[in-house]
Amino acid sequence: MSWLCVIVKKIILSIILSLIFICSASCEVIKDVRVVGEYYYGPNISDNQACEYAKENAKNNALRKVIEESVITSTRENCSDVNNKKECSFFEDTWSFLGEGFLKGSNFTNRIVDKDDLGKFCRINLITDVIKPSTQSDPSYNLNAFLKPSKVFRDGSSDFKIEGEVSQNSYIHILGWYPQEDKNNYHCLTDYFNEYKSLTKKIYFPPSGRQVKLKLPPNTNLDVVSQYLILVALKENISLPCFQQDKSIKIKKEKLFNFLSRIDRDKWTKEMLIFKIIK
Repeated sequence: MSWLCVIVKKIILSIILSLIFICSASCEVIKDVRVVGEYYYGPNISDNQACEYAKENAKNNALRKVIEESVITSTRENCSDVNNKKECSFFEDTWSFLGEGFLKGSNFTNRIVDKDDLGKFCRINLITDVIKPSTQSDPSYNLNAFLKPSKVFRDGSSDFKIEGEVSQNSYIHILGWYPQEDKNNYHCLTDYFNEYKSLTKKIYFPPSGRQVKLKLPPNTNLDVVSQYLILVALKENISLPCFQQDKSIKIKKEKLFNFLSRIDRDKWTKEMLIFKIIK
């Protein structure tokens, strides 16, 4: 074996050992967490999609089993005036656990599609390891934002605005989830504008002199749809790993969760907003 191969192997081993040391110092791993996830659904959702929701609920249940309830921010009032409360609550649960921990080596088994007195459901078992960050959120680091002029917008409206403030200078990322169009990705809205690449305490979206035009999804017959926003403020200049597909800039939900879970929890904060588009 050449000296070069020996050196390369030693470097690789050193990197692996360093990563193991860093993880052991900065996170706690809870092994073999066992939970069940289920999702009840109607005729407008396929069995496969319902089972994907059941998987997401199982993941949330695994995190819920490990993470203290005091860490989770409750925002149930956000769903009070949303027509599809099941969809909204699903998003809220997912959002609440965002960054508080992530799963490793998830094994889904025993998928069941059946019905009972409550309706049709998909149920699935999950065994997973939960990686729990050692740092907790900074109670002095807060993000407050609101929609203007209201939370309800007409189809085709260009009046949509977000205004807010962070308690200290931060890098702002705003993401949208549009379940009627794209259930599996968040859309990286601030990546369309260069104005969000510098530190700020004030939040204005879209930037001054720009407009965002809201439209009902083309593939729905609904007169009203709810759309969801995640606002993330970071103390450090770290870009989200978004990707471009056609004319959209997106990030996979799972990739966003894992990305934020690897940043110290006291280095970022989050907020959730919901709005409606009507005909």
